[in-house]
Amino acid sequence: MTRIDLQIHDDVLTTINKIKDIKDSGLELAVPEGSVLFENILNLKLLEEFAEKNQMSLQFTTNDENGSVLLEMLKENSGSSGAFMSDDIKNEDLEQGGRIKPESKLQFPKFEFSLPTIPVKKGVLFGVVGALVLAGAGFFILRSPKATANIIVSAQPLTRSVTIKVTSAGVTSADAKTLRGTNLTTTAEDTDVIATTGTKTIGTYAKGPVTIYNNTDADIKIKKGTTINYEDDNSKTFTYTTDAEVTVSAMTTDNSTTPITLTPGETDVDITATIVGSDYNIDSDKTLSVKGYKSSQIIAKTTDKIKGGKKSDVKVVAVIDQTTLLQNVTDKTKADAAKNLQSKIGATQKLVDGSIDETVTKSTYSNVVGDQADNLNLTLDVDAQGLAYNPSDLNALLDQLVVGLVPEGYKLSDKDRETNVQVLGKSSSSVLSSTEADIQVTLKAFIVPDINVDDLKNQLKGKNVTDAQKILGSIKNIKTYDFKITPSLPLLKRVPGDSNRIIINITNE
Repeated sequence: MTRIDLQIHDDVLTTINKIKDIKDSGLELAVPEGSVLFENILNLKLLEEFAEKNQMSLQFTTNDENGSVLLEMLKENSGSSGAFMSDDIKNEDLEQGGRIKPESKLQFPKFEFSLPTIPVKKGVLFGVVGALVLAGAGFFILRSPKATANIIVSAQPLTRSVTIKVTSAGVTSADAKTLRGTNLTTTAEDTDVIATTGTKTIGTYAKGPVTIYNNTDADIKIKKGTTINYEDDNSKTFTYTTDAEVTVSAMTTDNSTTPITLTPGETDVDITATIVGSDYNIDSDKTLSVKGYKSSQIIAKTTDKIKGGKKSDVKVVAVIDQTTLLQNVTDKTKADAAKNLQSKIGATQKLVDGSIDETVTKSTYSNVVGDQADNLNLTLDVDAQGLAYNPSDLNALLDQLVVGLVPEGYKLSDKDRETNVQVLGKSSSSVLSSTEADIQVTLKAFIVPDINVDDLKNQLKGKNVTDAQKILGSIKNIKTYDFKITPSLPLLKRVPGDSNRIIINITNE
């Protein structure tokens, strides 16, 4: 049997999505206290019918008292003809999120029966009807009266401030001043794009052949990568390098001629510009110098055009582009994660301000720094956690913490009660995280006489007005009271025997 631990906010649709793809035929759903599934028994019935249609055996487990009652009712009604007509539940009966609307009514089976026909005389019939009318009138007179007691008490103000630690790993304890919290988790993903700001020059290098002339009487070796310079008419120098190593033979002398003929040694070699661009394209028959040699020793001349040089500026990804985009997407994703956490908080929970922790789990850029691109994209994944607590649990804890300040015979009033919570933040003496937080709680309330309304109603039931006033007058620590029975009829001088028809209003002075 597969066990599924549900969250307090998991509704019918969410639960079905969690179990629909499970292959195990036996499922155990562990439903937490306060689960939204316990808002309506039809939630449980829908899950049970889904399991039956999918040939699953479904078992519920919970510590929720109200939930246990609903599950027991569900168990008793299983197999009862017409106990639930879930097929008649329409989409309009479901709230957004899959809950059953509170106003949706259960459809019960219809029964028809008829009374036997008994022959009676008209006089007898009228007598019976008259008796029933008189009996009904008497019943109304005896049951319709109401007794109302308005009690005014003197309220004493009480203000108490205390530091409490909210923790998801602990329990609510007045001795330890701890409040049980809940750690909520969620994820968010966002994508954004910005235009790149970096630039880079790209292009091709001019290339072509030159002839190197040696005017010395010794062979000269020109290594690969030797610098060859060209100076244009504007005295601007363009630098090239040789593509290969060559040896230029020495100059030769012909003594048979008059005057003597000197012929320079020569060798051809290809050269390539050191910078891209068309500026390095030059015509043939241009003279170039060879680095390390005087022009009287060695020169070079283009034997054809040096050509092919081109260049252009393109947009590329800069470091600042990645930094800016990361900040933009991080802020947006963290904000979305915080919204997701808020949506997970139940109606009875409150998120501790500042307790959200976000962690970037994945960042994917479309390009790296230096890549040629007009735009840069980033997809970011963020995990977020937050700490929540139940305000009703906090109020119950405060009641325990101030119990020693309430005199005997008095109690804290539920009326005009204010609870102010201030998060202390993260410091050397306080903690603030997604699992634990220190809060300063200030309670402003009133101490009033402890009057047990149910006991007082039982004392008043059936009493005459005089005795009822004596009972009310004997209550300790009250300021004043008034008492009346309505309607005011001579025969109605007693308090009704039904507690539901006795109204007691207690007001602070």
